[in-house]
Amino acid sequence: MAEPFSTPPPQENPGSMRGPIIGFTIGFVIILSIVAFLIWNSKNAETRNPVRPAVMEAASVVDPYAAFLKVTDVHMLQAANIIGGKMFYVEGNVTNMGKLAVSGATVEITFRDVNNQICQREQRTLMVVLRREPAVDVGVLGMSPLKPSEMKEFQVTFEKIVPEWGGQYPEVRVVTAVTK
Repeated sequence: MAEPFSTPPPQENPGSMRGPIIGFTIGFVIILSIVAFLIWNSKNAETRNPVRPAVMEAASVVDPYAAFLKVTDVHMLQAANIIGGKMFYVEGNVTNMGKLAVSGATVEITFRDVNNQICQREQRTLMVVLRREPAVDVGVLGMSPLKPSEMKEFQVTFEKIVPEWGGQYPEVRVVTAVTK
């Protein structure tokens, strides 16, 4: 009688598992390296330890037409943002005393400490209030140019003001003006 056909049991080859183990090891090392890099990068990121605003020098060269833009009624508002921080708004009025329309301007805002020493000075683009209802909507001066003898409200936003600030309203002056 013939024996039933059977296949011999497979022989275990010790080298057959070597390929997947090497592949998994290489993949694990690559993933571990990426995770280590991301952790290191997050600890050394620029946003991790925000740079404190530096006291910059006052603008030495002021645009000649900037003298025609008069800033008045400067005041500040403070509000909480979504993540629990504070936002500071420097507001006031700007009037064009010159004979040309102004489509852009830069203001220099100076904060002082309790000893009247400058603790923070920054230059920012002048943002005018386009409307206040239902919320304050601001835009660059080019969206609504400032005509001769016209006055507009402005608002400049700060996320951070140095802790040394004395709490008094900052000085605001126009340093550049773009005319039409």
